[in-house]
Amino acid sequence: MSARGLALGALALGACVIPPSQSAVGTIVTADGVGTRASIGAHASALDDRGATPIDLGAGWAGESVDGRGTAHATYVAVARRITGPLWLGGRAELFWNVDGDQPRRGLMARAALRQQLAGVRWGSGDGGGALGVLGALATGAYLDVGGRQLASGGAEIVAAAGVSLDLPAIAGVSK
Repeated sequence: MSARGLALGALALGACVIPPSQSAVGTIVTADGVGTRASIGAHASALDDRGATPIDLGAGWAGESVDGRGTAHATYVAVARRITGPLWLGGRAELFWNVDGDQPRRGLMARAALRQQLAGVRWGSGDGGGALGVLGALATGAYLDVGGRQLASGGAEIVAAAGVSLDLPAIAGVSK
């Protein structure tokens, strides 16, 4: 069956899938000043209900607003490794969209994070009307990013960001 056929079949059944996600919000310091930064993406560590996975892979959206340069949006890919207990070290590559002037075009960030898993969820139900399943982790964290970026104007800058994060499990449902 083609991808289009699978998509149409899922819509006919009333299927919904929300991937395991990590959301973050914090402050960013750039050459132009201080602003706010947020991100959300699908992350493998949020799918681990036991908190045993030593590697996290993620991809998603990041946005920031800094006075004097406006709002910028990016796509990111990330990889991190658990060092010990709640300490994770990793990196993130970002590619910004529709940029001009002093806005960032692309960047690389190193991340140190503390991630505390609060609970693991592995639950599913099904009856004659459909099925619902939840798998993953509920976790909170704090992070510090330091990195460099190329600006649309051709210049470069060093940036730092810090904030808090929330991991949520994957949810899938099908109804008839």
